[in-house]
Amino acid sequence: MTTFDSPEDLRAAQSALHRTNSEFEQYARTLPWSAEPMPAREADKQLHSGYRPSRPESPGYTEDQHRQVAAYRERLLELGVQVATHPFWKTLDAGLVVAAHIQLKHVDDEPPVGEAGAGRALARPSYARCQARSSGVRSGRSRCQEGWRRRPERVRVE
Repeated sequence: MTTFDSPEDLRAAQSALHRTNSEFEQYARTLPWSAEPMPAREADKQLHSGYRPSRPESPGYTEDQHRQVAAYRERLLELGVQVATHPFWKTLDAGLVVAAHIQLKHVDDEPPVGEAGAGRALARPSYARCQARSSGVRSGRSRCQEGWRRRPERVRVE
């Protein structure tokens, strides 16, 4: 696999983008389900089920919450544009740009250049599991890969 030595400012912008997106997702979980005040509602019963979807009353966002969401979205847009339009992408061959983008997406997962095996914890466990699967490490495999879901042998009784 080709590795790309992306500039420090690009790696910093990508890390800030990951961090800001994570902060925004955590903040969004604390918000009411609707940005505008909405009454409680219950939908019709679902076909072939007793489930009736419903939503509680939503007070809507406060002015402060609207401002905070707008600030997060503005910052995410700014960082996304900074990463996407960085001059580094023009230095690569057209066929390598996607691979470099993918490598940059995992900038927080990789130890810094020259410090391989420095014991730095991985930022995203799902990526670590993916890497463990691809490298053949047994503990990182799923049940399907371990063969735990194979059908049992059929025994004929005569």
